[in-house]
Amino acid sequence: MATFKVMVRKDRRKVDKSYVVYIRFTHNRRTTYLPTSMVAERGDLTSSLKIKNWRILDRGEELIRVYRKKIEGLYLEINDVPWERIVDTLKRKGEAEEIDFVGYARKWLGENEGKRGIKNYATALRAFLRWMGRDVVYCSEFSVGMMRDFERSLAGKARAQSLYTSAIMKIYRDARDWYNDYDEGVIRIRASLSGYRAPKQNVAVKRAVGVEVIRKMMGVELVSGSRAEMARDCFLMSFCLMGMNAVDLYGVREYDGRSLTYNRTKTRDRRSDGALMVVDVPDVIRPIMGRYMVGARGGCVFDFSARYSTPTEFTRALNIGLKQVGRVIGVDGLQFYCARHSMATIAVNEVRIPIYTVNDMRCHVDEGLRVTNLYVKKDFSLVNEANVRLMEYVFGANDV
Repeated sequence: MATFKVMVRKDRRKVDKSYVVYIRFTHNRRTTYLPTSMVAERGDLTSSLKIKNWRILDRGEELIRVYRKKIEGLYLEINDVPWERIVDTLKRKGEAEEIDFVGYARKWLGENEGKRGIKNYATALRAFLRWMGRDVVYCSEFSVGMMRDFERSLAGKARAQSLYTSAIMKIYRDARDWYNDYDEGVIRIRASLSGYRAPKQNVAVKRAVGVEVIRKMMGVELVSGSRAEMARDCFLMSFCLMGMNAVDLYGVREYDGRSLTYNRTKTRDRRSDGALMVVDVPDVIRPIMGRYMVGARGGCVFDFSARYSTPTEFTRALNIGLKQVGRVIGVDGLQFYCARHSMATIAVNEVRIPIYTVNDMRCHVDEGLRVTNLYVKKDFSLVNEANVRLMEYVFGANDV
């Protein structure tokens, strides 16, 4: 624990019997003395050399506040910062003090633990620190070149190149906004890194599979009741239900025998309509859905919450099972999210459904139409009619 104290040193008495006033700093059983411009006369001290002059004490407290501000960015409570760097930071004059990026990042992760996708930020930070080879990185070290080097270190991992660099840049920019006071002209983190742009991943090309793979998945025989069978079934349910996410399959509660109604978890808190979706269930997927409607609990339509304690565990099981399915049908890299991307890609490129309709099918919002959408009542028949066309093309289904 870092502590400061205003004091004089018995071994530093001057010839005129006065004493220089010091700020004593102690951390992890190590101590340094920071001299001040104040001098304590004999009348300012008790017999045991404790300062009793309130003007000296008040001035000392002001200096302590300055010193605390200097080391604030080091996050000594959670970081093992070298002693020499701490002392150097305290003694530095007229310069912006070092701000520990890692300390801020860990604080940021703690404050945003409920943020969707926060685990991706934590993973990105771990990857960044492995690349740096140390646990203390200062904001002053950041540069466009450094971020490009980090990006190159992730070569061959397109998703990581996009996701990890974006996450690190997000935290860094939040740190700049936190520590810099632009109105007062206080700039503690100078580099804006405006010259760096995280690469964008062409997710659809990487994740979409073709019609023949979808048909092959529908027809392949798997061990009844196995994780692979459940993963395949959920993949097909997602594809047929307009790209329904795993978390929504896990928690959907409203089914009237014809349509599933839910609010898309990923965006419901960010949209004025609560990301409402009403999906008519195609006949082709009803028998598969029925396997998972027995034993459901807690008001859920399906029994996935009875099988897995959290949506995260459910998603993990799906992706493990899909790897097994992929080995059976000869498709590498099969993941649950492929269903959503495949639905959109086939709908646009092969069925020729307008892309703005496909966006609605996936419960996306076209930024160019955001204002218009506020005034137009959502008609789910349009997206469900489009889904009928998609089902007919892929499976030859004629009814919904």
